[in-house]
Amino acid sequence: MKVGLSISPKLFSTSVKVALLGLLLVLVGCDSDDDAQRLSNLVSVANGNYTQVELQGGANVISVGETTMFTVHALTATAEAVSVPVSGAVFSSSNEFATVSSSGVVTGVADGTATITANFGDLIASTPVRVSSAELGSISIAAAGGSELTINECSSIQLEASGLYQGEESQPRIITDKVVWSVVPAANAYFDVSDGLLQSMSAGNLTVTAGLDTVIGTQQVSVQDNLVSIAIEPEVGSGELGVNNPVQYIANASHQDVAGNVDITNNALWRIADEAVVTFADVDKGLVTPSKAGNGFLYANCGGVESQRLPLTSNGGPIQQVVVASLVSPLIRTFTGTEDTIPLSGVGQVDGLDVLEVTEDSDWFVVSNTNTSSLFLSNEDGSKGEVTVKGTGTLVVGFTFTDENNDDKEHTSPNFTIEIQ
Repeated sequence: MKVGLSISPKLFSTSVKVALLGLLLVLVGCDSDDDAQRLSNLVSVANGNYTQVELQGGANVISVGETTMFTVHALTATAEAVSVPVSGAVFSSSNEFATVSSSGVVTGVADGTATITANFGDLIASTPVRVSSAELGSISIAAAGGSELTINECSSIQLEASGLYQGEESQPRIITDKVVWSVVPAANAYFDVSDGLLQSMSAGNLTVTAGLDTVIGTQQVSVQDNLVSIAIEPEVGSGELGVNNPVQYIANASHQDVAGNVDITNNALWRIADEAVVTFADVDKGLVTPSKAGNGFLYANCGGVESQRLPLTSNGGPIQQVVVASLVSPLIRTFTGTEDTIPLSGVGQVDGLDVLEVTEDSDWFVVSNTNTSSLFLSNEDGSKGEVTVKGTGTLVVGFTFTDENNDDKEHTSPNFTIEIQ
């Protein structure tokens, strides 16, 4: 009896190639780590059906002593790109003008042009890198893509810095990520990071500066006075607010004579009306992070225009434990000779933070009492957790809280000791 097995040519080719390369690794061994890496890459290329590689990132012109980094991306026949791990490609430089590390970091050594090559299996990508010791003569600033230097209020614009080097005026270099950006007046706009993205906060004329070493370039940017309204979205949040469960909100702006809305989430100043309820971090624009249960109002302001105030409710999230708040056990007091009270409070905690006041929602109990005629604990509504002191002695108390927001899970506090001397 004959048994037939059908294998597609593509599958057969890839399978045989992987098998042969794997056998080669075992049988012939490798003379160096680079050889082992190259053989391993051949297997990866065959297994991934990659057809070409590209070098991405990095600058094509650098100064002597300057570094730039290239990464390798492998592409399939359908142009699907996959980032190659740092240790995956084998880099090399064609001459002494520049060196390249095993992770793709190129360092300028001397004036001239070097070809940087990356091998990934049997696939090769290369790019020229020119090293120049020419001194920077001037810096010019323009909008990326050649757009106008006039923007809508509270919107952003990507700027680009070009450096003209002495003797190379016909070959300007893009130095956007090398310069130090600043803007005046600072109250009207800012650069969040040194990437040339100018983010406006109000209308007016701005003077933008880009500096490198002792060379400075300036440019004027005009911000129109045309902001009409700001709306916070989504109206009902994108999830339930709770401790360790932040929610991202977005601010959309409408401008006069401009069609559609503009996302100004990163430009607006965000505020919480009740800071005691919700902690808001300005560095995470629009990202609301509750610190405890309660209610508050979220709003955004930009250019003197304020959004609607969006009601927020934080349920505090499922608590992890309950404790007597703000006091250290044992609590030692001296009896003054007259009747006194010590109010105790119970709180629920998440990651050690007080998130929920539970005093009146708990059942308080006495663990031990050395003077039952002088020390009393209340479990009555309106005075729960209140200790009445009429003499000396030691009282140990605790409380139990049932979390209705977490399947009625019951939490019991650690014992709390009060010593009256």
